Amino acid sequence: MNRNIALVAAVILVSASPVNAEPIDELRKKATSNDPQAQFLLGEAYRTGGTVVADRDMAIAWFRRSAAQGNERAADMLGQLLFTKGQWQEAVPLLESAARRGDPNALYLLGTAHVNGDGVMKDLPRAYAEMRAAAKQGLPQAISSFRIMESFVSDADKAKALAIHVFPEL
Repeated sequence: MNRNIALVAAVILVSASPVNAEPIDELRKKATSNDPQAQFLLGEAYRTGGTVVADRDMAIAWFRRSAAQGNERAADMLGQLLFTKGQWQEAVPLLESAARRGDPNALYLLGTAHVNGDGVMKDLPRAYAEMRAAAKQGLPQAISSFRIMESFVSDADKAKALAIHVFPEL
C-alpha cells in the first residue's frame, strides 16, 4: 500500500503552465544571461513541454540555476522534480523549505516520503500531519492519499500528528 502512495507522488505534480508568452529564443537568451525569472520560465517550459519538447533533466537544470539565484518557485519545482527522480537527499531540504511556506505539493511529497522512508526516517505521525495539511488545502492527490492513510494509521499516531505543526500558518 505504501508504494501505491509513492507511485502517485511520482506521477502527479502541480500542472501550472508558464506565465509567459515570450518567444522561446528570447527566453533562452535571457536565461543564459543569468536572468532568474527567465531561467524559471524556461524550466517550466521544459517541465510542461508547451513550447519545447518536455525534458525533465533540462527543466531541473534551469530550475537549479534559477534557485541558485534565490528564486523560491524554482527551488520548489526543483525539489518536486528531484523527488520524482528518487534523488531524495537533495529533494527533501527543498521540499521542507517549501512546506514551511505552506506549499501543498511539498507537504504531500514529504508526507509520502515519511510514509515510505524515502530520504527521511519513516514517521507515520509526521506523514499523517503533512498529508492532512496538504489535503486541507484541497490538493486532490493529497485528499486521496489522506483517505488511504486513515485506514492504516493508528489512533495513537493520529493523536501524535495533531501535536505536529508542519508549517507556521497551520
